[in-house]
Amino acid sequence: MLRDRDFVAYRLDSGMEGQISAACAAAGLARRVVAEVVNLQSGAIPATAKQQISMLPIEPPIYRDLCAVVPGRRPPTGPAQALLDAVLDAVAADEDSATSSAAP
Repeated sequence: MLRDRDFVAYRLDSGMEGQISAACAAAGLARRVVAEVVNLQSGAIPATAKQQISMLPIEPPIYRDLCAVVPGRRPPTGPAQALLDAVLDAVAADEDSATSSAAP
């Protein structure tokens, strides 16, 4: 059961943590937080927690706003362009999905 599991959480000042906490509270889940991290890829997760981490799908999904700022006088760097391309691909896929599901 989830209520019996240890959780690695985002820091309390994270917008994502606020959304996760609200979703858990709405579901009646009081999490036992054993570590807080800035992001789950930061490498700051304790080794003992890493051995027991499993990812769970969140329904409905939690969305985050994301922005990229690039200089107007020169093209974006390779990584910035890759991010922009990925975002555009995701938006196009969402639009295609919405269009195909709306068709009779």
